[in-house]
Order: sequence, then structure tokens, then C-alpha cells
Amino acid sequence: MNTVIPAAGRGSRLGELTTDRPKGLVEVVGRPLLAHVFKRAVNAGVDELVVIVGYEAAQIVDRFGDAFAGVPITYVHQREQLGLGHAVLQTNRHVDGTFLLVNGDNVFAGSVAPAVAAAGEIDAVLGVEEVSPESQRRPA
Repeated sequence: MNTVIPAAGRGSRLGELTTDRPKGLVEVVGRPLLAHVFKRAVNAGVDELVVIVGYEAAQIVDRFGDAFAGVPITYVHQREQLGLGHAVLQTNRHVDGTFLLVNGDNVFAGSVAPAVAAAGEIDAVLGVEEVSPESQRRPA
């Protein structure tokens, strides 16, 4: 299964942190945001990472190259940022069938492996998981 990771936005709400780099390269707990996202996807057993890039795209490509922990990365350029739906649509030549969508700026505890495993067992267009307010906390 492919994982589609939108990472094309400017990250303007992060102010000075993104004046010279894309949001996905902002470090959180010593690693770029995208490294956290990639690791979760790879640990879940995905076959390919399809990363949607835009603002300062070359920095992301230079940082991660063509693979992460042995899993190939395909970069898709979103030339004009027209929202998340538009970003995902840009991957239509690279993704066929079921895929996992994980935003490139979301760091979370836990695993996406159950979602990947369930994808082949259910007939659904979209899967979501309810998270209780008590379980929502900031990473240490």
C-alpha cells in the first residue's frame, strides 16, 4: 500500500521557522516533522511513500533522497497550493487503488498499522478513528 503525504504548504503560521525551509523540515524532538511521519508509515509496513511537495521542494528532496529506511519515495510537485484535495489529486498518476493519507505536519503517538491492516478488509472510501479528549496530549 502507498502512503500519500501532503507536504507542499508554506507553513506560514510557524513564522520565522519556515522563512527559509518547508514546514516538513522543522525539527520536533530532534528530527524533521516528515521524518516522524515517514517512520510511522514505514513501521506500519507501507510499500511506498508518495510525498507532495511545493514550497522549497528541493530541500525536502535533498534531505530524504529516494528512500526512507529502505522504502522508496516518489515526489509529486504541487505547483499551486489549492488545498488538500487538490494536493491529493496531483498523485493520481502515482497511486492506484487503496492508499493511506497522512498529513506531513502531524506528529502523533501510536501506530497507523491497524489502519493499514484494516484497509484490505473493509469496503470503505474513508476511514477515521475517534480519539478521546483525554488521549490527546502534546508529545514530551
